[in-house]
Amino acid sequence: MAAVDLVADPADRIALDDLLQKEDRIDLTQASAELASFEQALSSFKPGHAGLTADPMEDKKPPLVESVWVTRYAVWSLALILVLQLLFVQRHAIVAYWPDSGPVIRHVCHSFGCQVSPMRDVEGLVIESSELVQRGDVHALRWTVRNTTPTVLGMSTMELALMDGAGKVVLRRVFSPMDMGAPEVLANGQSWSGELNVWMDAEWPFSDYRLSSFYP
Repeated sequence: MAAVDLVADPADRIALDDLLQKEDRIDLTQASAELASFEQALSSFKPGHAGLTADPMEDKKPPLVESVWVTRYAVWSLALILVLQLLFVQRHAIVAYWPDSGPVIRHVCHSFGCQVSPMRDVEGLVIESSELVQRGDVHALRWTVRNTTPTVLGMSTMELALMDGAGKVVLRRVFSPMDMGAPEVLANGQSWSGELNVWMDAEWPFSDYRLSSFYP
């Protein structure tokens, strides 16, 4: 049997030494630079949801407090508008129930081109008594009207209706407060008596009359 020589050939040993000398060595300077670059990238990394991009407008959204203040401003503005509308619609009643507020409300209303008229209540202005008396060629119409409400009321217009024996109206006449010489308003509980001479044609015979008040 042939013997196996385990001693390396000198030529083979020289080749191995050359291989070790040619071994690829790591460049420490380049490794340090790459490590520093990785650490910088790691420090700037922000966790997020995969596949989603950040909303560019998210940082521009107003703070919650500022949104709250805008909402409150809108609510108060709307409430103020509603109050002003209510005051405008009810200005006649306000002056009637609180006469001391009249000058202020009239001044403000004048600035906006509106007017404050006396309050009207046809049921609250009651004709307490009336009579139609003939005096020669004319008839004297007398009446007393009273404000039965707790507020100031504007004077109403009067209507005189002449009726025949069947109750049919044969003549109507309307008298404005100016025609009657009446005051513009009647205070609460105040009464006023007036008188007018009414000329009637003989062709209009009547047996009864009716006096009523209304607001045109």
